[in-house]
Amino acid sequence: MWVPAGLDANLIEDYMASLPRHKVPHFKNPDGISYHNKQLIQQIPLQDSNFENISTLEDDERQIFNGFKRERDSQMDSGKVMVADDNYVCRKCGKEIYQDDLLVRASALGEEAVWHPGCFECCKCNELLADLIYCYKDGDIFCVRHFGEELKPRCCMCDELIFNGEYVRTDEKAYHAQHFVCHICECSLTGEQHLVDDGLPICIACYDDKFASVCHKCNKSIGVDEEDVIYDDEHWHDYCLVCSLCNCRLSGTSFVIRDDNFLCSDCYQKTDDKRCKTCGKGFEPGAKRLEPKGEFWHDTCFVCDICKSPITSKKFIQHEGSQVCCPCFDQKFAKRCAKCEEVLREGGVACGGAFYHRDCFQCEICNASIANQAFQQKDGFRYCMPCYKQQYAKRCAGCDSYIVNGEYYTVDSDSWHKECFK
Repeated sequence: MWVPAGLDANLIEDYMASLPRHKVPHFKNPDGISYHNKQLIQQIPLQDSNFENISTLEDDERQIFNGFKRERDSQMDSGKVMVADDNYVCRKCGKEIYQDDLLVRASALGEEAVWHPGCFECCKCNELLADLIYCYKDGDIFCVRHFGEELKPRCCMCDELIFNGEYVRTDEKAYHAQHFVCHICECSLTGEQHLVDDGLPICIACYDDKFASVCHKCNKSIGVDEEDVIYDDEHWHDYCLVCSLCNCRLSGTSFVIRDDNFLCSDCYQKTDDKRCKTCGKGFEPGAKRLEPKGEFWHDTCFVCDICKSPITSKKFIQHEGSQVCCPCFDQKFAKRCAKCEEVLREGGVACGGAFYHRDCFQCEICNASIANQAFQQKDGFRYCMPCYKQQYAKRCAGCDSYIVNGEYYTVDSDSWHKECFK
């Protein structure tokens, strides 16, 4: 089990407790031991330090390798775990480290370069630095692996640093020239067109064999350098998807399918017998077409016959053979209420050659609606029966009820219904 140097047993326990549980390299924590060992192998690659572990190093490249190693080692150190003698600020999280708490100091960067134990990580991979070994550059700390990649590119196929000038870089990855091959057929891709399959380079031929769609018309593969046109979940070469009449290509244009035949816009209009009533022209594929009462219009041609504005999305009224938008109809033809002068939209009451909203057809006294009710008129005003009786009707001297309609007799100051005058 690895432990930081220079600490007594109690401080070692405090240090371990300050790390994430699954990263604690303690014999009672197998996950932590596994994590620590994995990070040692990952962060300090043997092939970055020993000739014997490099398969691609040529004799004339050893001098370059030695120069790299000297430069790297001059920027390498190990962190020191200690008890804080004052309050500090952690370089990683920016939070305070209080006096008497544990901290990790990178002395190569100065006395103020301190971290919480759980924050002492590589600035590239953000993993805890194995055994506190770090390299430094421009105030940042790196694991040995990622610092090496600051100095030399690393081949993503063999995981070795590249010490000669001949290598390939593509898709932000570097390759030895001899390792830049198709991951299926292993043909060299240096100087060749290629694609990426799940992060690995692949030649065009293998990509076509593995991924290319089959044309619905000719049943041949659609190569990566050919246009793949998709319609109705089927794939087509752009030169296979053509008009059935004039053979023009339909990719990127509007077209219609009629009786399983593809027709371009021009051929469709020539063969379509439907014409706009206003302009007499045909309809392009996909164009909006209005069909009121079995006749056809372009949406831009279907306009109000009075104001000439399009009425595509508006309500309109057919009036004496013309289509009229609602504002124009209201202004020119609609009936208006004799009381409020607003347009009558639905129903209403006609009385004496005038029209009224049902709610506007009211008793002159109580303002109650008298639509569909008996009412009386007097001096040009309308009254509901209760108000009329109370205000104007005479009482029969015989039966004591109101005299509203019909003949009646008056003698002196008394009045009688005709049938009550006996």
